[in-house]
Order: sequence, then structure tokens, then C-alpha cells
Amino acid sequence: MTEELIKWMDDRRLSASQVAERLGVQAQTIRNWRACGVPLRKEDHLRQVMAEWDARPGAALGAILLRPTQEEFRAWNQAALDDGKLIEDWAIEGLNRLAEDEIECSPRLRVAETEQEYRVKKRRGD
Repeated sequence: MTEELIKWMDDRRLSASQVAERLGVQAQTIRNWRACGVPLRKEDHLRQVMAEWDARPGAALGAILLRPTQEEFRAWNQAALDDGKLIEDWAIEGLNRLAEDEIECSPRLRVAETEQEYRVKKRRGD
């Protein structure tokens, strides 16, 4: 189970803090499990959390989740407006540039190109 945890975390680029939060433990506990082994009594719960994590929308490799503060979002919005763009277009262009720059390091990084990939409905007039 320990090797499975390490591979799962590494493949998803998850920190000990992220996993610990879902399990209700301290980050140090996860670091200990990675170094010394997952206790047998915790394996079932850990497998369940791992499966639930992977079942979330957007859990695929290359997906990103951003949680900006209101101040950060306003700054992004202003940057988009300064470029004469909607924040949506500005963000997509920036992510596409990042994906092109990082393609040698991470060929799976890309931006979804259809509304189905985003799991959202297209707005009227689009």
C-alpha cells in the first residue's frame, strides 16, 4: 500500500498537506506513511479516499484547480481588460501558452477545447 500511495501522490503531484486534509490527519502523518509504511488499519480508508479523489470531475492528469482570492481574481480580470479581452479568453490563451512551453516536460498538459471537456454547457450566443 505504501508504494501505491507514493505512486498515486506523485502521479497527481499531490502534497502531503492535500492528502492529509482529505484524510483528516496531519501532513506529517502522510510523510511518515510514505517513509515508514501505511498502517494496516488505515489502508481501507486510504483506498476509499484515493478512489473518491480520482472520481472527482477534473481529476484527470493535467487538470488544474485554481482557488484565487478575490483580490487575485480582480487582478487577473484587470489584466484581461488591459489586454482588451474577457478573463475567459485571457486565461485560455495563457494556459495554452503554458501548455506549449511545457510540452516537452509534460505532454499531457493541455487546455480542454470543447464544452464537454469542461463539463459546462455552452452559453447562448457563443
